[in-house]
Amino acid sequence: MNWPDLGMGLGFRAPIGDSIRRHHEEIQWVEVISENYFGNALADLSDIASLFPVVPHGVELSIGSVERPDEEYLSQLAAVLMTSKAAWFSDHLCFTKADGVETGLLLPVPLTHEMAVIIGRRARYLQDWANRPFLLENIFRSFVLQGDMTETAFITKVLDEADCGLLLDLTNLCYVAWNEQADPVERLLEFPLSRVVQVHVAGGSKTPRGLWADTHSAPVPEAVWGLLKELVRRTHVRAVLLERDQNFPEDFKEILDDLATGRRILGSGR
Repeated sequence: MNWPDLGMGLGFRAPIGDSIRRHHEEIQWVEVISENYFGNALADLSDIASLFPVVPHGVELSIGSVERPDEEYLSQLAAVLMTSKAAWFSDHLCFTKADGVETGLLLPVPLTHEMAVIIGRRARYLQDWANRPFLLENIFRSFVLQGDMTETAFITKVLDEADCGLLLDLTNLCYVAWNEQADPVERLLEFPLSRVVQVHVAGGSKTPRGLWADTHSAPVPEAVWGLLKELVRRTHVRAVLLERDQNFPEDFKEILDDLATGRRILGSGR
């Protein structure tokens, strides 16, 4: 596929929207939450797209559910893709609903060959339906639904079945590895790095139990920047996205500094 190089971007969030617009020359692209622009918000999305390249990122597709995505959801997603003029779109390799009940959580799917084939075929259908590339993201998880495959073998099978790209969330990868007392670099090398198109980076926090959580609430930790350096040494990364969803700093420079760090690392691999 003819993937564009977008560079270093920022998740567009309403509380920092004015700052994002003011500093648009320092932000190469933005990612928006697809569902935030369903319904009557397309005019706002069009305004954002007049300043930046935009990539829609979904949280409610639930590609791992038993039921397929409903037609109303896809209709609204199509409007978002058209308005944003997106080079690609993405969602999570997970399920968020069961029997029509919304969980509000990104839940892991059973790691079985059968499930990998089902999800892969759905992803391929979505990519064909949208007539643009589709990426799936590895989620932050606190448990695994065991099956007949390892997690990374499962992800590889899904992407191969779909012939789609990987949105590799390095913070998710790092924090899951730390919580499981594993080496994040070794985990990184288990992923199908040739499928990586986009990367997420963020900073999180520890829970009262002493486990790491990807809360998107802090600057990016050095360990995650280290994973990005390792990744760009090994494959061509088209886009890196800084996620910040809460605990927004009073001084926007904190976010700009993370963006500058990401640009330097991304540029070192090109």
